[in-house]
Amino acid sequence: VLSQLSHAANLGITPEELLTRAIDGLLQLMRALAGVACLADPEGKTLEVVSVRGIRPAAAKTLPQVLRLDAGRGPKALTRPIRIGHAEVPGLEDLHARLSAEGIAGGILLPLASDGRLLGLLIAMFRAGAEPPPALSDAHLDTLQREISSALQNARVRHGLRSLNMDLLRLLTLAKILGEPRELEDTLTTVAQAAKSFSGGLATAVWLADPADRHLTRIVLLAPEGPERDRLMHFAYGEGVPGWVAESEQALHLDDALGDPRVGAKEWVRSLGIRSIYAFPLRFKEALVGVLSVGTAAPLPPSQLSLFGIYCDHAALAIGYSRLLRDKDVHVEQLGGLVAVAQAINDGRPREMILRLISEGCRRATGAPWFVVWGADNRKRELRLLHADPANQGIPDRRERVSYGSGLVGWTALHRQTRIAADVRAEPLAGDLEWYRGRGIVASVTLPLIGNERLVGVLHLGTQAPLGPELLRLVEGYAALAAASLARTRPTPGR
Repeated sequence: VLSQLSHAANLGITPEELLTRAIDGLLQLMRALAGVACLADPEGKTLEVVSVRGIRPAAAKTLPQVLRLDAGRGPKALTRPIRIGHAEVPGLEDLHARLSAEGIAGGILLPLASDGRLLGLLIAMFRAGAEPPPALSDAHLDTLQREISSALQNARVRHGLRSLNMDLLRLLTLAKILGEPRELEDTLTTVAQAAKSFSGGLATAVWLADPADRHLTRIVLLAPEGPERDRLMHFAYGEGVPGWVAESEQALHLDDALGDPRVGAKEWVRSLGIRSIYAFPLRFKEALVGVLSVGTAAPLPPSQLSLFGIYCDHAALAIGYSRLLRDKDVHVEQLGGLVAVAQAINDGRPREMILRLISEGCRRATGAPWFVVWGADNRKRELRLLHADPANQGIPDRRERVSYGSGLVGWTALHRQTRIAADVRAEPLAGDLEWYRGRGIVASVTLPLIGNERLVGVLHLGTQAPLGPELLRLVEGYAALAAASLARTRPTPGR
């Protein structure tokens, strides 16, 4: 187990995935049925649950609340392996109480640290009346703690550096997929067949996610014919097994699938001989693109489950790359807009022309009904309206000058921070809500324009829906160009 973790860390897997594999390996070693893996924030003060086995996810999510390490909360120092259920450990009374409520009689808590800084935690747990765990000496536990901590630190370092080579690795993988001229369904069928063979599965399915509609559509099903086969084609987020995975973006392991209310068509599942169901989120560029599920005749060991990430990565790449191709023309147009603005700035075009190009590019890409740029006067600490699109619809509160700190744009100027309103009705600084409603504006993003390390203005965009990460990055690109234009064409007094 330790050798596999060290090798995986050297390959550049994420800290979250390494902890998932580590808890699976620890449970296998300890013959435990329940476990939790937590990842610490960079300062080692708070913890986030990244993997749960054998206990309710809701219960697992409460553990970081009793394991926070900032002042006045939790133990002062969490450095050595702790045998849960033996002597009470000062600062962990709440943890004992939470675990006892879940039927946990004992276990092992492994703090993972480097240079005195907490990196994460692994908790392997045993239920009351279960088979006694193997007797591991303190020396064995210290070795596990030291080696897993080293692997986790290695994964963190490599994950931080992987931006230097990740693009190349991804291009090589995508090039391999490109080298096989197949349709998306054919590629995913190949991945599903490999996952089915690897797990000895009786049925395997791949679902495509539509984040906008929060809906899943089945694209591949490898299973015998049956009356329910064509019925289980679509799921909403939160509905059934695939919907639960899409909603939570967490893997779901059901060793006893027939006893879980999220499993539909139980008679068909039973007729196939399926006892256990495992479903995994498929992510591409950190976004959910689908769900892969497999049904087996018996529960899979943790060591086998941890390897499903390989098949999930292949399926996610196939889906993500297919969508990239589909959106290729859109991306080319968006990049073309950025290039045109940059060229206009380099050519010394008038500021109004440049702001018009930026407005057209932003509104075309996002479908935004409203775009405005304000210029900053740092000496008077106020903003002055420079460009509004459409120009004939006025502006909220009908003011063409705004003091720093007043409203959305004034707050952004004062704090020099982006402010995103997913729902302007819930945004206390939005101002005239009737004005927004009358123009179909549901959400907004307000960005400070920084040029030559000075505030030169504010860009405010009103949209019909919250922007996704890619569109937000595009708007940030246009904002950077707007800042460059204002910094070049209009000196900004003060700072």
